[in-house]
This record gives sequence, C-alpha cells and structure tokens, in this order.
Amino acid sequence: MSSEFLSIIPVDPRYVPTADVQESAVAAFARMLPMAESIDAVMHREIRFIDAGMEFETVSCPLCGCELDPVWWSDAMDTAQQNAFENLEVTLPCCDSASTLNNLTYRMPSGFARFALQAREPKLGRYLTVDKLQALESILGTPLKQIWSQHRKRGNGEVRTGRRAVGSGR
Repeated sequence: MSSEFLSIIPVDPRYVPTADVQESAVAAFARMLPMAESIDAVMHREIRFIDAGMEFETVSCPLCGCELDPVWWSDAMDTAQQNAFENLEVTLPCCDSASTLNNLTYRMPSGFARFALQAREPKLGRYLTVDKLQALESILGTPLKQIWSQHRKRGNGEVRTGRRAVGSGR
C-alpha cells in the first residue's frame, strides 16, 4: 500500500515564508485541491531532500544531459548531508562543470527545501496547472517547483516523506 503526495517547494532551498504567508498559501492550496486527504505547510529546521519516493528514477547533468552515475550522486548526497545540505555545490563528473545538487535534472522531479506545501492523496492526476502554480508563487513571493511522490506505508500505517536514505550506509 502506498500514498501519493504533491509537494510544492521553493526553488531556493533556504526560503521560508512568514507564518501568515504560509497560512494564506495553505488556504489557496486547499481550494485548488478540494478532494485531497490533507493539506499542510511543512517546515524543517534544516534543508531536506524532497524526493519522488518510489517514482524516483535517474539523475542527469543539467548542462550536458548525461545521466549521472548513481554512486557519484550518492557520494555527493552523503557529503552534502554531513552539513545539513547547506552546501549543495558539486563539480559534475561528466563535463567538469560547476552546478548544485538542487539544479541537477531529477527524473521524476526532486529538490531541496526547508519549506513545502504538501497535499496527501491530492486526487489530481499529477501536477497543478501553470496558472495555479503561478497563483501560489504570487502568494509566497518566490518561484516554486512541484514534486509528485509516492511512498510506501510502513507496517504501522505511517508514511515517511521529505527524507531519502542515501549512500551505502557508510
């Protein structure tokens, strides 16, 4: 059994709106997804990797399009996680260019954030329309991206989102 989530996160991983702006955004998001099981504003003390869960497939270079070695990506994630994802800068092994873990091309989309709007079981299909996303960007005052995820329920019925186990457990 699994649960589906639509998370709306700022493009800037450090961005956290004020409490009143969060409240306005949650209300607007709830109007956009009236059939959702739940709508929440989620805020973390540290930057988190917001991934696609079971939908996660590959990671590619945003500059040359080369699919990145999963071991390289996992090691880069482990290194960044040691500093609570405060430094996401990487040198890409494919083209020796500078980028960030946040700017990599994730299939399915993933990203880094301290703040997210999250709809559980949104009953949407996939993503918000461009005009709805722009309305949320206007409320929150920042560019946003959408993360569709599917996560397995644990034996106790809980679902873990917003964190991805990375690396080889070293």
